Amino acid sequence: MAAPIDLELKKAFAELQAKMIDTQQKAKLADLQIDQLTRMKKHANLTHTEIASLPGTTRMYEGVGRMFILQSKEEINTQLTDKQKTSDEKIKELESNNGPRDVSGSSLCGLAPASQKAADADDIQGPS
Repeated sequence: MAAPIDLELKKAFAELQAKMIDTQQKAKLADLQIDQLTRMKKHANLTHTEIASLPGTTRMYEGVGRMFILQSKEEINTQLTDKQKTSDEKIKELESNNGPRDVSGSSLCGLAPASQKAADADDIQGPS
């Protein structure tokens, strides 16, 4: 009688462990993406600040692959602000999708001692 319950507990625990590992991997990926977007946003902000200090007659070029294209100061500024806005939107989206990860991790941690207690109780009672 103890063996089927023990197997069910092991199976449920293995499924929860797999789910926890998957959730942790997704959370790490989301954190890395948020870090990358934050760096890109800071870079765009710094570039925008530096460009703002230049005179309006300064020739500016945008790098595209192996070539550079002459762009106006306004075009470059709009591209940088668009990059900052899209980064903000993506960061908010990732943070909203990443919210409930702590709940799943803590529920698994709460289950581990209970399954161990059940296994210990079976060991004490012995096979039926």
